[in-house]
Amino acid sequence: MRYWQGMFRHAALFLLTAASCSASTALLYNGSSGTSPAAQGWTLASLGAVYTESQSGGATVMTTTGSVRAGYGRLIPILLNSTTGYSFTLDLQLDSESHSSNDRAGFSLILIDSDLRGLELGFWTDHVWAQNDSPMFTHGEDAAYDTTQRTTYTLTVLGSGYTLSAGRTSLLSGSLRNYTSFGLPYTTPNFVFVGDDTFEANATARLFNVSVAPVPEPATWGLGAIALLVFRRCARRSNS
Repeated sequence: MRYWQGMFRHAALFLLTAASCSASTALLYNGSSGTSPAAQGWTLASLGAVYTESQSGGATVMTTTGSVRAGYGRLIPILLNSTTGYSFTLDLQLDSESHSSNDRAGFSLILIDSDLRGLELGFWTDHVWAQNDSPMFTHGEDAAYDTTQRTTYTLTVLGSGYTLSAGRTSLLSGSLRNYTSFGLPYTTPNFVFVGDDTFEANATARLFNVSVAPVPEPATWGLGAIALLVFRRCARRSNS
């Protein structure tokens, strides 16, 4: 009886831990709702008139052409603390992208934390790369990747560094940047932007989902791992 009581106690602990981690995730955009980011707390900003926006297949589809900038920005409702860590997830597909400069991209992600450190990532159809802060906005670390397939990108920040993965594939890692000398929007804490932020590139991008969550503390990971081992051990006993 003590064995089963222990198993159920560990099971409850595991479920509570999982629920806690899930509850801490902030869903910033849900494309399956059939509405645009502007209907879900984002601000649509544009310079120039040549862009289109539509909803299709559980995503918002935005196309920019010519000399235009257009995209979505918002303040993030949870504190982005790089000391304790956070994880940002972007579910994205590029249908097309073109650029006239090696330092520009038709689709970009800008993420700025509470300490005004962050990262700007550029997406081409065959590469993902980071914008340097010295010299400002020049091509930094780069990874070859086919962004024309729908991919969940996860940007994990901890301390002064970051890692970027595409599904289970590690793409980039490096140091956080400080772009504040440029001014807005890089001087806005807890800020995110997705879209075309340059006159020198264009893209058609499908935005499916966006979310952010604190990185679980090591103790939480430890409890979850212990509970999982207990489940596996109990399963082996019950099958023997």
